[in-house]
Amino acid sequence: MKKSFYAVKAAVSLFFIFSANIVLPSNLNFKTGDRKPIDADTNYVASSLNQVVVTGTGTHRKLRNSPVPIEIISGDLIKKSGAVSFEGAMNLLNPSFIFTSNAMNDKISLNGLEGKYILLLVDGRRVTGDISGSIDISRIDMNNVKRIEILKGSASSLYGSDAIGGVINIITERPKSPVELISTTRTGSFAQFTQGINATINAGVLTSNTAYRRAQSDGWQLSNQEITTDKKTGAIKLIPTEKQAVNTYFSDVLNQNFTFNFTDSLSAYLNGSYYAKTGKRPLSAYAYDMNYKDFNLGTGAKYLTGDAGYYAIDLSWNSYEYSKEYNAASGSFTAGDKERSKLQIYKNVSAKRVVRLGRKNKFSFGADYTHDFLITSSLAERSKGVAQGAVYIQDEINLPLGFETVAGVRYTYHETFKSNLSPKISLMKKLGKFTTRASYSTGFKAPTITELYYDYESRGTVSRGNVDLKPEMSNYFALNSEFGGNLLYGSITLYVNSLKDMIGRKLVPVTPEEQAAGITKSYKYENISQATIKGVDLNFTLIPCNFLKFSGGYGYTYTRDIDNLSPISGTAMHSASINMNLHRQWKKLSTDLNINGKYQSERFYLNETPAPPHQLWNITLTGKYHGFKKFEIEPSAGIENIFNYKDDRPYGSNYATLSPGRTWFLALTFKFTHYSKR
Repeated sequence: MKKSFYAVKAAVSLFFIFSANIVLPSNLNFKTGDRKPIDADTNYVASSLNQVVVTGTGTHRKLRNSPVPIEIISGDLIKKSGAVSFEGAMNLLNPSFIFTSNAMNDKISLNGLEGKYILLLVDGRRVTGDISGSIDISRIDMNNVKRIEILKGSASSLYGSDAIGGVINIITERPKSPVELISTTRTGSFAQFTQGINATINAGVLTSNTAYRRAQSDGWQLSNQEITTDKKTGAIKLIPTEKQAVNTYFSDVLNQNFTFNFTDSLSAYLNGSYYAKTGKRPLSAYAYDMNYKDFNLGTGAKYLTGDAGYYAIDLSWNSYEYSKEYNAASGSFTAGDKERSKLQIYKNVSAKRVVRLGRKNKFSFGADYTHDFLITSSLAERSKGVAQGAVYIQDEINLPLGFETVAGVRYTYHETFKSNLSPKISLMKKLGKFTTRASYSTGFKAPTITELYYDYESRGTVSRGNVDLKPEMSNYFALNSEFGGNLLYGSITLYVNSLKDMIGRKLVPVTPEEQAAGITKSYKYENISQATIKGVDLNFTLIPCNFLKFSGGYGYTYTRDIDNLSPISGTAMHSASINMNLHRQWKKLSTDLNINGKYQSERFYLNETPAPPHQLWNITLTGKYHGFKKFEIEPSAGIENIFNYKDDRPYGSNYATLSPGRTWFLALTFKFTHYSKR
């Protein structure tokens, strides 16, 4: 308690010391409350609503003019919050996003649906590769993020099978200068270290962008006890353990992108990435460490046409491997042996045409083909492949009386589950500063190749695939209302998502063979339930004066597993986030004080102990010196989890958070820019 008191006292003192030096803006009269118009660059609300987004319709639109509601997290806000990972930024800055872990498998969820229902994109290209059904999000490089666009609800008609619960599109910065070099170094508690380097060369016709990121940590324990099951009696008991909630790890991400601008109309790109991560685990508790590797290649071209449209084609190939490296003898393996547990190869080809038909229609149509291939030691045939193709059409229409609509349909043919049609429609009406949107869409999600074929064992628990699964279907309704003024932005969204044949893990009896192999729990993927999700999302941005900004939101999520008459496992009913930014500008120096808070209510788990409610508060101070012509220096420091919350229940619990308690960090960003002589 004493430490918490001093931490809070220091934070409050820092706030008042910082704010005492602020000069009130000349355009604000606190006596009358009047305010003169300010420049759009200073007016965060106006500039945010004028941002161009692409995720909602698949075409470029200003945020305020998108018939599909899109939420945005800016790269500037991510940087000022001190977040260095995708899950950290999303968990801290979006109330509907939940990051969970059982100390072995990280999961994300959005509006009550877990990560397998959410399509992750980087610049519109899919992030692939998973471990036991969860995308390995730690490989997402956040060094060069311009913004994150979030589309909630079923988007299957435009994006395909994996977008039944929403789309998160990470947009990266485009080169603006002939030469640019950015280096960011961060160090913190528990030997957490991150080094990012981004180098850009823009020669007009050819642009090269190279990005590298190294991340590592010593990891930490939350408890020195572990929950286990007695093999003879089946009774739950606690035993001493050295297992860590977060294991020691180190990872490397290297991205290379070439862009070719042949003419004003014709451009092409070629990119590749390499990702490697090693998780080091206590030898006293595990016989092997875990290794992950990912290779990605992509290429494509775009041709702009005279009708304000374009042709585009994209091809991608991704190989994701998960393997074990033995440090001690186990079964037929000896120390030094390596075993490949899983190799997943994903291929995609897509083509798209966008054309403007007169002043009131923008028409899009396209096709794509995907092939997902799995090689795993658990398969008798050693390998399996699944292919599907799709075509879609979409029309963006300006209707009479100021209405705008987006209507589309996608036809999918899956080699196992055959044909499906997924329609959608969104309608928007603007009245002054108010915007109202209504949406309906259907979703189709074929079982993943993991759910069909992959058998996975961890900590005495086995999960088995099921070739008899049926695809999941959904019906999504949403009503959104938005207000965008000079000082205040606010939105409210009401939604209902009904799912049929939802796939989950069902507990099945342990066989004698499994019991002899040390298995204490056995699960099998099944179509276990019909489910309904109802919720309300509230978001706001408030700028009382030029130097102070508040933003945040609240999410209420009611889920019902109809078959089990319970909430959906892993969901929380309430979540909220708040962000405060205090900005100070001197002649050649700017500083930002950022305070972020996230609250999450109890998280339910079927037949397991729930994760308790918790809240986390962070504070970050960032400075930027602009005194040099070609250089910028940006130091920052922060305290994470100011109130020192720690879920120290035994290892194996469904943790509320993996935070080890109050931690600190220091960071330094160095930027060199060579400007054109023109």
